[in-house]
Amino acid sequence: WRIFTAPFFHSGFLHLILNMLAWWQMGIILERIMGSLELLFLVLTSAVLSGLLHVFLALEATRIFHIGSGYFCTLGVSRGLFAFPGFLI
Repeated sequence: WRIFTAPFFHSGFLHLILNMLAWWQMGIILERIMGSLELLFLVLTSAVLSGLLHVFLALEATRIFHIGSGYFCTLGVSRGLFAFPGFLI
């Protein structure tokens, strides 16, 4: 459930403001290119897939390098926002 709910939580006010600024700057351009629903699908899909990748990498780092506990924690939609520049390329 954390993979699906983490994009909707933020670690503080600054984190929320910076995510909103990124949405505003890149989202306007992408919304004109793809439309509102497609943009929403892109963000939610990339947020979930990057969450799954984070879980996998955390577990692999624990297994291979014997560091950490395999525990992971991410917050915010920042990981979903990284799909914006990737889509524009």
